[in-house]
Amino acid sequence: MMHSLFGKTLYDKRGFMIGWVITLGAMTILTLLFFPSLSQTDALSKLTQVLPPELQKLIGDTHTIEGYVASELFNLRIAIALLIAALVLAQSLGASEENEGLLRTLVATRLSRRRIAVEKWLAAAVISAVMVLGLVASLYLGMLFINTWMDHAAIWRLAVASWLLTMAAFTLVFALGLATGKKGIGLSVGTAVIGGDYLLSTFAISVDWLKPYDNLSLLHYFDPTELVKVGFNGLDSLVLIGVMVVSLVISLPIYNRRDIN
Repeated sequence: MMHSLFGKTLYDKRGFMIGWVITLGAMTILTLLFFPSLSQTDALSKLTQVLPPELQKLIGDTHTIEGYVASELFNLRIAIALLIAALVLAQSLGASEENEGLLRTLVATRLSRRRIAVEKWLAAAVISAVMVLGLVASLYLGMLFINTWMDHAAIWRLAVASWLLTMAAFTLVFALGLATGKKGIGLSVGTAVIGGDYLLSTFAISVDWLKPYDNLSLLHYFDPTELVKVGFNGLDSLVLIGVMVVSLVISLPIYNRRDIN
């Protein structure tokens, strides 16, 4: 494996994987530990009743484990953490390597530019999968601690959707790095994506003039509550996959032709 760029990337990013698995795991377990106390009180329910229907969605259902995991864990905490991880990974595998001169060295080898990009993307897909699998393991461990269980199928639907969200964000920023070679552009756009997604997902449900722009948010296509209660939304999954495909289709030809800094 170490004779391929794919294997080398996985080896070089082992610390990144371990760090994020621990971070997501700690976030998951700590959040779950609050469920028994919240599920036994009606304080949040009383608060929810006096709020407008739009704002009630921000609190969600804290009386069932499925609703709690969806609204209090995956809805923003895990989603934002995964977007941040995707941004950091995309920067480190893309424009940062070019700015440090590593990409020029790779291009000088027998590896084609397209193969370099594809193997890095595949390595990122595996890294993201490891992070999500670690998240799932932590979710099961947390439920063991509180002796409360949720539907296994719902857990794996959340896992697959989380991977799609992570890879969509990664691919968007990674593709910008391939096309421009500018670290600042990728960082700016990535930060705007995370910040914009957070703001739109938080306020679009209650601010009328923001609602038309909610479709621009990646988080719009990641609905943990629907995933838990209903199942996959095929359109949402297709949009996230489409972001990956379009980003790569547009950026790869530009990357193949431009000068490497």
